[in-house]
Amino acid sequence: MNFESVFGRAKGRGALALAAALAAGLVAATPVPALAQGTLNPQKKPTNGSCPVNWTDRASQANDPTNVSSPKGDTCYPMRGAKPAFVPASSSAPCPAGYTKSGSFCHVGEKTFTQATAGPLTKAHPLDRCPVGWVTPPSNGNVCTTIAANPPKARLKGEGSCNAGELEDWGIYCVSDYDMLARKDAAKGTLDYNGIYQTSFKTTGKQQASHTADLPEGTAYTPAYFLIFGRVDRDGNPIPDKSGGQASATVADAAANPASAVESAVKQCVPKPKKKKGLGSALGGLAKEVAADLGVPTGEGC
Repeated sequence: MNFESVFGRAKGRGALALAAALAAGLVAATPVPALAQGTLNPQKKPTNGSCPVNWTDRASQANDPTNVSSPKGDTCYPMRGAKPAFVPASSSAPCPAGYTKSGSFCHVGEKTFTQATAGPLTKAHPLDRCPVGWVTPPSNGNVCTTIAANPPKARLKGEGSCNAGELEDWGIYCVSDYDMLARKDAAKGTLDYNGIYQTSFKTTGKQQASHTADLPEGTAYTPAYFLIFGRVDRDGNPIPDKSGGQASATVADAAANPASAVESAVKQCVPKPKKKKGLGSALGGLAKEVAADLGVPTGEGC
């Protein structure tokens, strides 16, 4: 028996086994796929970065979204509705499949909410107003739902800008596919406002109204409503400018563009000015003269 030959073959098999073991070790040491990187543990926020949706850099908000007593820090904490997230290797690195960019992080979920009446839109904060065509349901203050016959699509805006074909609403949403939205379905903001008040105790521990400043036109409307329909109410009637800016400019605009003024003055009139001394009387007379020159009726009975 050739022992040298047998030993050589055994040595060769041992080398193969050793190589296989080393390969297995290398595979085990390889980083796990990105899909498994997301976590709900507090995470370090990148310098000059921001937290993802439903995360906060205020420690006091981790358990109470309305508690902003602590200053902003360099750590992001998950709040209610938070999804697993992680910081990508670089700010320009794309998020892997199943993740979307939110702030300086990648978090589980899709960027665009395409559901209409079938599913809710998760809010970034329970006291946020919902976008046009969507309302806060009485059962859950953390989401927006819709009862519109032809609702628009909506998504959280995040840190970026809205895309082409999208309208920004309340500074926190991007709304699209709104062409079939009816005015009466769009002007449901009062239901949204009341829904927040009704559910705030469940979601924040206090009964509160929306922390979004109401529009002067009323709680029924959102900023995107006027971008879609113009300055008309739910029935299509013009909404007057409460600031008086439009009315005060009418005479000056008419003098600058008489033809346009006559056309827009149909069924309108300039009230007869009250008798006052001084500058007020002079201005009233001037307004009446300009109106008369344009063919606009004047007087108390018009």
